[in-house]
Amino acid sequence: MQVSSAQSSTVGISEMSDVDRPKPQPMAMSRYLRLHSGGGRWLVDSAGRAQLLLGAGIDRGAFGCVMEAWDCDTRKKVAVKEIARRSTSTDPSALREYRLGSSLNHPGIVHFLYCCTTNRSVLLVMELLEGHSLCEILQVCGGLAVRDSLDITQQLIAAISYLHERHLVHRDVKTRNVMVGTNLNFVKLIDFGMAERVVDGRIETVPGTGIINMCHAPEIILASRHSYSVDVFGLGTVFYSCLTGYSPFAMGCTTYAQARTAYAAGPDETHQQWKSLTQSMQHLLRSCLHSRPEFRPSLETLKQSISRLPASSSDDVGTTKR
Repeated sequence: MQVSSAQSSTVGISEMSDVDRPKPQPMAMSRYLRLHSGGGRWLVDSAGRAQLLLGAGIDRGAFGCVMEAWDCDTRKKVAVKEIARRSTSTDPSALREYRLGSSLNHPGIVHFLYCCTTNRSVLLVMELLEGHSLCEILQVCGGLAVRDSLDITQQLIAAISYLHERHLVHRDVKTRNVMVGTNLNFVKLIDFGMAERVVDGRIETVPGTGIINMCHAPEIILASRHSYSVDVFGLGTVFYSCLTGYSPFAMGCTTYAQARTAYAAGPDETHQQWKSLTQSMQHLLRSCLHSRPEFRPSLETLKQSISRLPASSSDDVGTTKR
């Protein structure tokens, strides 16, 4: 296995059996007993020194799984995204995600540390975020107060503005890819597996994942040319879900024809939480979630519109559990 980072040269890494596992420092053992007893895997470099202890799974997505881990060099907890390699050569898509992610430095974006490869997988090592995904929070709360919804959306706009200034599009902005700290002490965008660079103002046709995810803009689902506006659509899905506790579109679409029909109909306006929103909020959500990108607001316009929305207690409509 190879380890890559801006500060280190490439070194060999391999997986160890239970018999060969090195004994960690006492403080590391006490802090990481849960991972060790949970069947964690040790990774060591070519000199036999422990590099990582991979432990309990945190999340699993379309492109890989994310685990909590212990970095034996820094003696700190980290998050590791493991992506299965599709060939004997280094997986270019996984390494592209690392190269893109490691070039970013923004408080609203997860920090990439280094990248490792084994003969079976690519591992992206990142800061461990002590919190919950926005998706998990909404599943419990059924929706958030307007002031919290505005705060989260504004922080995401700042992070996405940073990306767009660097000609990057996240392309997968959704509640599952937003991590929120306790008491909203941080809001961070994660998972850059679908991110792309904009060239000459657009992204050429990108092959789809084969999965119809209605959190994605129609241009992504239909694998057509697109640009920065797909992230505005993603922000619209997040803001809608925060305010109402619902997804804006039916998630049961299984065909492209069904997806086209759902997009053309616009976001779900039938439930009481939507009807409780102010007209300015409804108008902004409709425009962000428009099926045609030319009718969506720019990110700067969205930022200004969000800043003008009221956040008084009388507007806290998203606090009812479902």
